Amino acid sequence: MLQQSELDAFDCLQWLGSGALAGQFLQCSQATISRQARSVTHFLQLRLQRQADGFKAAGNHLDLLQLEREIHQLFRFNGRGWLRLQVPAGGRAHLLSSLPLNWRCGPCRPKEAFVSPIDLLSNLVVDACIVQPTQLAQMDPDRIWSIPLFSSPLQLVSLDGEPGKRFDLQSGRAELVHLPWVPLVTRRAIEGLHRGLVGPEALPAQERTLPVTYVNSLALQFERYRTLEVALNRQTGDHLVCLREHRQQPALQVLLEVLQDSLFRLRRRGLSLEVCL
Repeated sequence: MLQQSELDAFDCLQWLGSGALAGQFLQCSQATISRQARSVTHFLQLRLQRQADGFKAAGNHLDLLQLEREIHQLFRFNGRGWLRLQVPAGGRAHLLSSLPLNWRCGPCRPKEAFVSPIDLLSNLVVDACIVQPTQLAQMDPDRIWSIPLFSSPLQLVSLDGEPGKRFDLQSGRAELVHLPWVPLVTRRAIEGLHRGLVGPEALPAQERTLPVTYVNSLALQFERYRTLEVALNRQTGDHLVCLREHRQQPALQVLLEVLQDSLFRLRRRGLSLEVCL
């Protein structure tokens, strides 16, 4: 059986995409991460393949890797190691002002939009994720359990421009800009919504004058965006997901209670959201 520190290093490389971020999460040097990850690849005869968005495990013994991960995940749920929570960068500071002592979310990573939290969860690399509604379609409902955290109005905002400046969306002078952490599947949904608002007569990109994007109430409250007066009449929000067999784990129930408290605090501060917990 692998040592916990060895599998932690291997998994965090796959989760966070670099030795530097894995070392930051595990509070050790990048050299230690590399050495411990090599122990896993040697023991299980695997390879860590570098891809555009990080690393992927490959080899003939992925079933053994999954068995090792199942054992070590049980250790984490029983208090022998940090439980891993995957959170999009856009909601990190707002939802997670405090976390239970045995839960940690990873540092922000480059190319976060290309990371599939559902794959990380299914492969037992992380123990729970916060995802957007568009990502739920990728889930196997027989294996993965989800619970809505909050619902809030979707807002069209400007990333530039002078406060109070009037803007006619129908003029076509809106250039859609995706925030770096927005998942690919969400980007496609936003692009469809934006085309419907702007219409087919939109100006070429080089003639557009105002960068815009779409955010929920959390981002609108804490970032310096300017709301455009466009009625979208759409709701959005986040969900917490975990493997179905873990939904009754005490550690997960504690996490839900902390998230609920955080959301009610935000609502008392005037945030436009409906707490679903």
